[in-house]
Amino acid sequence: MPFATGKWKPYLASAAIACLGAFSAQPASASVCFTSGKVYVQQKVYDKAAYFLECARKGDPANIEALSLLAFARARQREFISAGAAFQLAIETATKKGDKKKVEDLQRNRLAENAQLFNAGIAALNRAGSVSLDNERSSGDEGSPQGKIEKQYGPPREYARFTEAGRIHEFWCYPDSGVTFYFAPSSDEATRLEYKPYEGLGDLQHAVTDTTVFPLYAGGSYVAEAAYDFQLASYVDPMSLDTYQNLAYVLSLLGRTDDAIRAAQRGLTIKPDDERLHQNLRAAAMSRGNRLYNAKKYPEAIQAYRQAMLFDPQSAPGYVLKIADAWYAIAGSRGKGTPEQKAAYDSAAVGYAAVVEQPAASDSVKQNALYNAAVIYANQEIYPKAIEILDRAGGLYPKNKEIWSLAGQTKYQAKDAKGAEAALRHALELDPQDATNHQFLFLALNQLSRKEESVAEYTIYKALSEGTKKTEVKVWVDSADNRLGASNQLKTVVKTESYPEEVYTYNEGDKRFETWFYWSKGKSFTFMDGQIFSKGAFPPKKSS
Repeated sequence: MPFATGKWKPYLASAAIACLGAFSAQPASASVCFTSGKVYVQQKVYDKAAYFLECARKGDPANIEALSLLAFARARQREFISAGAAFQLAIETATKKGDKKKVEDLQRNRLAENAQLFNAGIAALNRAGSVSLDNERSSGDEGSPQGKIEKQYGPPREYARFTEAGRIHEFWCYPDSGVTFYFAPSSDEATRLEYKPYEGLGDLQHAVTDTTVFPLYAGGSYVAEAAYDFQLASYVDPMSLDTYQNLAYVLSLLGRTDDAIRAAQRGLTIKPDDERLHQNLRAAAMSRGNRLYNAKKYPEAIQAYRQAMLFDPQSAPGYVLKIADAWYAIAGSRGKGTPEQKAAYDSAAVGYAAVVEQPAASDSVKQNALYNAAVIYANQEIYPKAIEILDRAGGLYPKNKEIWSLAGQTKYQAKDAKGAEAALRHALELDPQDATNHQFLFLALNQLSRKEESVAEYTIYKALSEGTKKTEVKVWVDSADNRLGASNQLKTVVKTESYPEEVYTYNEGDKRFETWFYWSKGKSFTFMDGQIFSKGAFPPKKSS
């Protein structure tokens, strides 16, 4: 799911360029170039200023003032890759020289340039409003814009469909072809856009000579506009954590999964423990798999989740679970009992069970995964494997009622009545009011030929599963003589045990039953037509 960035707060920074200090003696050509460049900056003739300042940089790569002015001139011409590299080279040179004040001046100047682009991205996101994603992409006949593109290029490798400012926008990306298609709201044609993978600033010596001019954004999507501005901001200041946080978020919204991952990873090199970037990385890494899974393209989803684990190993338990879910879905689509189905079920069960070995998995995730693995084997009547998993799970999690309940039911199905009884009684210690556990305990006891206990469990099961609970217990009990005649045995139980905590009534044929529960004592009494029919015993309910 995309990371919600919350309320947008723009940067505030001075746009002033730090004053120039004295510069050291240089070769004549470098000195002349620097002087000329500085004059052209003062005259705001930035193309000529950049030309001469680049000459000065080449002649004297350690000239901090030349690099600083070059960065400014490049930024004025929207040559942001070169500008960012020049800023970074200047800061690194000043740092090596131990000039702390110069470093601070350069960082302020860079922040001023970065802030203009960052704030533009924030403004675009504010215009977008609440963005809602649709996991499905559009499809249509060959007459639709999407149909025409799919016929020519095939299904997109990456895509995004979302609503911003109340209107639906869609992007299809074909990275191998270097192209993206934008489907604007109500448009009859797709807009073709060049696609270049996001790589960040890259090598500084190469980047400083990259004079690519980036025009103002002219597209129709505010989210895409924000991504464009944040990407440019990341060129200007490759050390801005906030920029990477927002860039990773919007690239993920646009379906550019690999680019979003790279943006998050770049930010994490600055602050490895940044939770927001880790969350963005997880969202980006999982988004491709989720889209494929929701589109029921399960084999492709499995590959996507496996690839995501390489980028985001901290979230491995989640990916292992999703892979197991996908195998389970594949099994459901195969013919019942076929080798293909059995193999898919086995892969799902193995995947669920493997979650226990993941150090980052929480106990709740591990318990749920073990339960799912056991269910798969039990449903296939592979009881030994199911019981092996449940015995392990019960040992690890003795207070998990669902695991112990499933263990009891599975052991009963496997004809292990004694094992079933032990597991079910443990489950009833955790919750004596669970009707299903009483049902299977009745069946296990019946299999063990313990008739009296079996009948008691059966009446408890019937009362809890089919009975009608009385709301006015005392009034109901006191009406026993009127309902059942003076010879009823309910009065005797009241005298010895006091009033019950709950009463359930039900019918079987023409016989009327009512079961009284004393949960805190671990007792039950079932009456048939006013006479004691059975007495039950179970672990007393623990007060919450």
